[in-house]
Amino acid sequence: MSVTHYFRFIGLIIILLAVSLPAAANFPLAYVGYSDNRDLTLSPDGKSVAILKTDYVEGFSRYRDFDIIEFKSAETGEVYYTHDLEDRLYVWVSWHFDRVMLAQTIFYSGRGDNAKTSLGIVAIDPVAKTERILYRGPQSRWNAEKDAPKISAISSDTLEMALEVETKRGLQLKAINVFTGKSRILDQGNKNTLRWELSRGLQPVLRFDSAGRGEEEVYFKDATGNWVLRRSYNAFTNRFRPVSRINDDKKMLVLHRPDDADLAGLYTYNFSTNAYEQKDFEHSTYDLVTAKRTSFYGKLLYVGWWEDHLEREWFDETTRAAADRLDRALKAEDNWSILETSMDEKSWLIFVSSPTRPGSYMHYNLETKQVRSMARMRPSLKKSNLSPVQRVNYTAQDGKPLFGYLTQSRLGSGAPLIVMPHGGPVVRDHADYDGYAQFLAGRGYNVFKPQFRGGGGLGKVFEEAGHGQWGQKMQTDIEDGVAALNEQGLIDAGTARSIFGFSYGGYAALAGATLTPDAYQCAISVSGVSHLPTMLNSYDRKDARDRNAYDIWVKRIGDPETDLDRIEAVSPSNNIDAIKARIMLIHGTADEIVDVEQSRIMKAAMEAAGQTPEYLEIVDAGHSFYNLNDRANLLVAVDFFLLRCMPPKVAAKADPGAP
Repeated sequence: MSVTHYFRFIGLIIILLAVSLPAAANFPLAYVGYSDNRDLTLSPDGKSVAILKTDYVEGFSRYRDFDIIEFKSAETGEVYYTHDLEDRLYVWVSWHFDRVMLAQTIFYSGRGDNAKTSLGIVAIDPVAKTERILYRGPQSRWNAEKDAPKISAISSDTLEMALEVETKRGLQLKAINVFTGKSRILDQGNKNTLRWELSRGLQPVLRFDSAGRGEEEVYFKDATGNWVLRRSYNAFTNRFRPVSRINDDKKMLVLHRPDDADLAGLYTYNFSTNAYEQKDFEHSTYDLVTAKRTSFYGKLLYVGWWEDHLEREWFDETTRAAADRLDRALKAEDNWSILETSMDEKSWLIFVSSPTRPGSYMHYNLETKQVRSMARMRPSLKKSNLSPVQRVNYTAQDGKPLFGYLTQSRLGSGAPLIVMPHGGPVVRDHADYDGYAQFLAGRGYNVFKPQFRGGGGLGKVFEEAGHGQWGQKMQTDIEDGVAALNEQGLIDAGTARSIFGFSYGGYAALAGATLTPDAYQCAISVSGVSHLPTMLNSYDRKDARDRNAYDIWVKRIGDPETDLDRIEAVSPSNNIDAIKARIMLIHGTADEIVDVEQSRIMKAAMEAAGQTPEYLEIVDAGHSFYNLNDRANLLVAVDFFLLRCMPPKVAAKADPGAP
């Protein structure tokens, strides 16, 4: 039996056992699968909440049935209508008109291998208990949810929604009247078009196009009606986010980091002149990463940034006072965001999470000051299943101040340690819910997530401190964090250690096994890079868009034309002879960011040296493993590997009846 089929067999056995116990906390998808309550929306009057729920059939096994939409009173929490039709899945719900709630729908016809689907938009009246189909696409064998039509904007003036629909020519923007279903074309994009930004009257004013591998371009519609390129940026590292509607002077508030700035801030940007006119707000230490405006009139409420927790700057004293009251009502470790506001802005639908709260949706009435829970994302996970997270401050070898987050299992400092460097690498972790870390902590491991230089959220200087440091200071920053855990008594001296990561974290896992071979006894790379020159050479430098992405990676990694020896030296596949740890490689065959070739190169190099890694290719899986079965296979394989490579010293206490 091949290694791939072996893990699939093991995964199937464990999943069959786990799904028969829906309350069991160590069922992997309880931590990283879709939530039971997947989307919520607030009625315009603020008095009701619609909840998109995954329906399950319970019995010897628990399996997903078709979805339902539940309508609750925000004042009492009581369900007053359940929309439950056969053969329906839903992607999202959105409520902008008093008697009409919109839902993205996947229609099913047939069963099993003969099933066909089509994507559409329906209007649901919860009072009359009726449904109208506003849009329905062509039937196919399967339509992925990622290709589902999306709403760009909704106009209360014209009673229309602006819908982004995939066509053979590329993304199309069309307006559909939510009461009559009559449609009109607003704009036709191309194969690279991602989305539009619209005026209040549903006129397209900005268009966002993909430029390949994370690069995006912003086009502005000029006075002649032509689309003119205004901005190019990397969506992973320095996203350009409009946070207000464009005004008559062609100005707009945006979150971005201009080329001459260290931190991403709030700016007034003029699209006519292609210039930043003023800085409206900037934090002194952290990049701004989020903003919220009111649902109906587009007034900016706040901008936010991550310290350990999500912090905000408010632009209105009334809402600032309401937010202060909410902070006092919630726990200090809770992170919360506004999802939607009512038309009068006196009701908020909020999302609350923390390391030990996988996510709760709440209704906040600003007049009565009442906060009411509407739904929980993962009701099967109790607080007793989850582990608190603490910040760990430490200093790198060269004196650079760093920090990380430790999720400590109930076994305490004596538990084996899993070091989990983040991907990106220009992202960062926070003190919030992490399903992968919590699953591993529940299995009896301490999990440490170091925030090494080169990461995101802390400004350009911190990001650029990692340039040219793959396998060098970025790697020693990780080792220095582990040393700090030992020095601070958070792990026992000599405790077993493994390293596990996705994407860049997968590279760091392999670099840990090859460049510091005595540090770890197990290394798990998921979608990781093993040979840096091959990755760089995968970009077509004759193509303008690929060349732009190539130049960014050369800044981060190094130039293979002038620095090839150093890049080769920190490529894990070139250092196989140093390996002492057991290695596991996992990759999706449809990975659109890091080609599966990278894991195949590592596997071939190890086998040529007489070593045998544990290897799992997940067919048709992309970089982020969106498919639930793929996530389950991945975590089951990792769990099975760790149980043999670095088992916990004492079995972690599980729920009664858990496998």
